[in-house]
Amino acid sequence: MPYPFGLAPGKDAFSAKMLRQNNTALRDFLHIPTWVYVGTEDVMRDDALRKTPSLDAGQGLHRRARAHTYVDVLNAAASSAGISPRSCLIELTGCDHDVVRAITQNNLAVRVLEARGPRI
Repeated sequence: MPYPFGLAPGKDAFSAKMLRQNNTALRDFLHIPTWVYVGTEDVMRDDALRKTPSLDAGQGLHRRARAHTYVDVLNAAASSAGISPRSCLIELTGCDHDVVRAITQNNLAVRVLEARGPRI
């Protein structure tokens, strides 16, 4: 896929080398346990959200949908590489895109610190 959504490989030796290195880095990344936190009400299309027809179609219309897509794609990539999926989506009930509310009403800080313990 071309930039800015990806780095389409070229046909020269340098591009082939970069593709091999990126594949190794991707495999390393897919081994990292990843928790994605999103509010169940984080569905506003505000000015801070990048919006283009291709982003909306590929990732979702809002942050909650995009969080689901991200975790699904990470886990699918891990599975297709023969790696046990290590990504988990955590939805924060009643929370929008307000980090203070996520911390005070949904214990986000505690959840993040606890996630560092047992591996998924």
